[in-house]
Amino acid sequence: MGVSWIVQNSHTLALFKKEVERLFDKHNYVRFTWTFGSRTQKQNDAIHVFCADIANQCNEAGFEMQITSPVFTKPVEVEWNQESVKKHLWKPVQLSLYPSKSSTTQLATDEVSKVAETLQRFLSQRFNIDVRFGDEHSEGS
Repeated sequence: MGVSWIVQNSHTLALFKKEVERLFDKHNYVRFTWTFGSRTQKQNDAIHVFCADIANQCNEAGFEMQITSPVFTKPVEVEWNQESVKKHLWKPVQLSLYPSKSSTTQLATDEVSKVAETLQRFLSQRFNIDVRFGDEHSEGS
């Protein structure tokens, strides 16, 4: 069975230590794996909400996505969705800023924010699309 802990202050550190002692006393064996500075689950959720918000605002503003194929004689216009925004907008910005990080799971917390800020600024300046990321999103709701 796998369990995950996020230790980010003295209180959660104390709770984690207590749980480690409890588990060791019970099983006499515990293995730990940890990561440093990678994006949090909250940031992952925020990326999905952010991309969905961008898709909705692009669709409402009439900015459809164009897809091409050897089968089509002309580009086909389709509505944006969360996945298409992540693939065609978020990922190119991410790879431009951090070429060695092809997945959002590889981004540090500050890098996630940098990608979001870059995309926010571009959409706002070029298309007057105002999207919020993470905590900014909940403040506006």
